[in-house]
Amino acid sequence: MDLNGYLALANERARELFVLTTRDLNRPLQDLDLSYRVPGLRLAIEQVYANRRPVTLPTVEWPTTSGDLRYLEVQITPVIDATTTLLGASINVIDDTSRHRLQIEVEHGHQELETAYEELQSTNEELETTNEELQSTVEELETTNEELQSSNEELETMNEELESTNGELQAINGDLSQRTNELDRVNVFMQSILTS
Repeated sequence: MDLNGYLALANERARELFVLTTRDLNRPLQDLDLSYRVPGLRLAIEQVYANRRPVTLPTVEWPTTSGDLRYLEVQITPVIDATTTLLGASINVIDDTSRHRLQIEVEHGHQELETAYEELQSTNEELETTNEELQSTVEELETTNEELQSSNEELETMNEELESTNGELQAINGDLSQRTNELDRVNVFMQSILTS
């Protein structure tokens, strides 16, 4: 760009990217699509002219004719001759699409890692809770086991008592059988006496 704001030169890559033709040379910047589709371009050029220092416009979105979205870094540099006279500004464009996409992927990866970390922490907390519940269940089972052992010992004692009682009852039953037999013999004897 010259000092009057006209497009002085455009290389082949710039003509291709910004859809410029030879008719656009020597046209004012405000008449070019470029000036409206790159936010802050005209203000940046004015700053370069005023301060004689480069200005960079990072991450400018630029839709291409094929429909792709490119991310550009626009660097505006003052053009000064050997006598330090300001001649205009050079607009250099760096296609930063690959880096921008990688940065988005990295940010997306960080978000996924944070989500995974949060899920991991949540799972860890759930496991700790489950572990505490299991420990409580183990303690309850140990208590129940002790109670069952105590009940088992009582049942064994009762079983021994019942076996002893059963032995006594069998002895009594044996005595009763013997007496019943004796009584039957006496009855038979009495019957025979009565019959005689």
